[in-house]
Amino acid sequence: MDFNLQLISMLNLLLITAGACILYHIEHADNGLQKMQSLPVRESGLFIGKCGILLPFVLMMLLFETASLCFCGWHWLDAGKEELIEMLQTLGFTLLLTLPAAVIALVIASACRNMWTTLGIGILCIFTATMLPTDNFIISLFPYVLPFQILPGMETARVIHYCIAAVCEAAAACAAEFIYLKVRRLFA
Repeated sequence: MDFNLQLISMLNLLLITAGACILYHIEHADNGLQKMQSLPVRESGLFIGKCGILLPFVLMMLLFETASLCFCGWHWLDAGKEELIEMLQTLGFTLLLTLPAAVIALVIASACRNMWTTLGIGILCIFTATMLPTDNFIISLFPYVLPFQILPGMETARVIHYCIAAVCEAAAACAAEFIYLKVRRLFA
């Protein structure tokens, strides 16, 4: 799991970025955003709805990955109950640490009208995250670096700090999106 989790995290981030791009490209295509502004629907509600679409798919993706890792560990590596429980704990930890990157991908997609610009920014963030060291705590708080953290062998205090940071970053990204939507509405 230690060897494959880094690559799996990078592929997950690529899928999340592509999913966020597609969700907002639909909104920007054919001036759909302007049409939606005339409806009695809040734009913040649309953002929350898009989070409600993206995040269950992220959970489903991580469940499939965890199930396949558990099966491989059980079938070929004779993993016991302790190893399987550790994989399930890693699933929850990875899901929590992926939340800020998913919300920020949606925020970036909301701000950019062109899908390719959004995808390019997301890929730059992902590849920047692969170059940043994960052992420095402050640098590892970059939202796209968080999913690269590996739970097994990490001390409990550091796990708690990462979980708190992930929740705070996701909340800050949501707040930034709501502020952006109010400012965009004023200048539109």
